[in-house]
Amino acid sequence: MTVKTNRIDIIDSLRGLSLFGILLTHCVTQFFGVMPEENREILNHNILDSFFTYSISLFLGAKFFLVFAFLFGVSFWIQVENNKDRLKKFNVYFIKRMVVLIFFGMLNYCFFQGDILMVYGALSVSLLFIQNMKTDKILLLAVFLLSGLPRFSIYSYQLIFGDVESFALGLNPDPVFMSNFVAATTYSFIDIVKLNFENWSKMISIFQLGYFGRSYQVVGCFLLGVVTHRGNFFSSLIDSSYLKEKLFIRSIITIVLSLCLLIYLYTLNSSLDFTSFSGIIMVTIYDWFNISFTIVLVLLFVGYSKNLKLKIFYDLLKWPGRMSLSVYVMQSVFFTAFYFNWGLNMFNAHGATVSVLIAILFFGGQCLFSFYWLQYFKQGPLEAIWKKLAFYGSI
Repeated sequence: MTVKTNRIDIIDSLRGLSLFGILLTHCVTQFFGVMPEENREILNHNILDSFFTYSISLFLGAKFFLVFAFLFGVSFWIQVENNKDRLKKFNVYFIKRMVVLIFFGMLNYCFFQGDILMVYGALSVSLLFIQNMKTDKILLLAVFLLSGLPRFSIYSYQLIFGDVESFALGLNPDPVFMSNFVAATTYSFIDIVKLNFENWSKMISIFQLGYFGRSYQVVGCFLLGVVTHRGNFFSSLIDSSYLKEKLFIRSIITIVLSLCLLIYLYTLNSSLDFTSFSGIIMVTIYDWFNISFTIVLVLLFVGYSKNLKLKIFYDLLKWPGRMSLSVYVMQSVFFTAFYFNWGLNMFNAHGATVSVLIAILFFGGQCLFSFYWLQYFKQGPLEAIWKKLAFYGSI
């Protein structure tokens, strides 16, 4: 039997596309994080391998992470609208859901150091404080968080009162993330788990709050998602060609300007000193490039959603999008077991091209699994557990 649900298909399809993009991005680094330069030949055996490695890193890297966070904000506001008459109870329930999500994130973090669930769970509580804010103020706050200004603020504080080296701890010249590569290729599962949680505070300080500032981008995208659904912007985006064209042109201009600025700054300082002011400017401009490119990807995806020739593609993506937690965790478990030393130890068996093909085949299998699962169940397996644990308020 088919279980019917009241869902917005385009949002589910976009979430499914995000899961696929995140998987491809992870697979070109084979879930190792940052790979030392001397080991690059593991991925790049030939020209085709190099093409996939660098093109996916440039055109997909960090983009679908932003889309995923954006959709999290959209889903939050859908839940708020569905619970207008009992917001106090919903707020308590939402906090419980996020506590359970953090718990799932901790389990996922045992396998994969790049987990986002703990971050989402912790940061999503901030959404409860903007429910009564005016839309224009939420949008202004989102722009501030995505502008890179929080990074400059922290950098300035470290420059005056702290230690700039700690702001970019491990990035110059020995990234903390490289320890994950060493662990993946040599450690047992228990040792990997120990290392992941030993590095947890460093990952937070660098990746979330420090140099990369992912936490500010996550909350910024949450807020954009809220603004989008709050103002029925998603529906307008589908129906209004003028609105799509306006956003598309502005985003393309920002992409071109960002790339030109990056090339110019790189010619002035090719050393990429992560503790310098120029390094801060460059990573901020790269963020602008990523955000603008992400907007273009979303506009194109939404714009072609009414194309009947592509309907099967959109329909296929919506199934994993409806059980994204289960799909995301399955990816972490399978690919770490496939590539890491504690599992099949396939990290050096092939290059980036084969990794991409494996990712495509695996995600195709996840689409089919999701389709058949949701014919009989309302939610994915982890989603059902998530809901039950949050409902009873215990883990």
